[in-house]
Amino acid sequence: MKSIIQIILFLLVLLLSTILYFKYFSEIDEKSYNIDREIVFNEELKKNLIQNLKYEVNLGNKKKYLISSKFSEINNSNDTELINMENVDAKIIDKNETTLIIKSDYATYNNINYNSYFKNNVIIEYFENKINADHGIINFNENFIKIYGNVKYEGSMGYLKTDIIKIDLLTRKISIHMNDVNDYLTIKTK
Repeated sequence: MKSIIQIILFLLVLLLSTILYFKYFSEIDEKSYNIDREIVFNEELKKNLIQNLKYEVNLGNKKKYLISSKFSEINNSNDTELINMENVDAKIIDKNETTLIIKSDYATYNNINYNSYFKNNVIIEYFENKINADHGIINFNENFIKIYGNVKYEGSMGYLKTDIIKIDLLTRKISIHMNDVNDYLTIKTK
């Protein structure tokens, strides 16, 4: 009986030694290790993406803000939830059900104050008016939309090229600015 236990213990020690050797002391092919690590990392990234995410915010007084994206990733930073979005559609609907539509390649949406930053191929449509730009910001704290970077407006009255367009969400007044006071607006009427 004693010899059977000794044989079992010897085989167990041998098995553990073999496992430890292959785990810690054998040569590892670094290239295959890095490839496996990258695959795991990419799989983790895919798990963090949310497809077809949509937020609907009631702004009060029958006003709504809707924002949706084809792909999104949620990030928490300093007690703020920021959602990075790709292929974005947003709408601001007022109490008369008039809709302002915003589209862009990318956006960052703040889930606390609903402020949104849009970038790349920003398109804003309002009635028969269309604005194209590089960037756009909706700031609900100060009630404005700011559109900037290669701003081109086209509407029933004509064409306008400027640096910045700012829209007051309460009064709907629009202000148009150039970054350099010596630059001129480009306006073409129909």
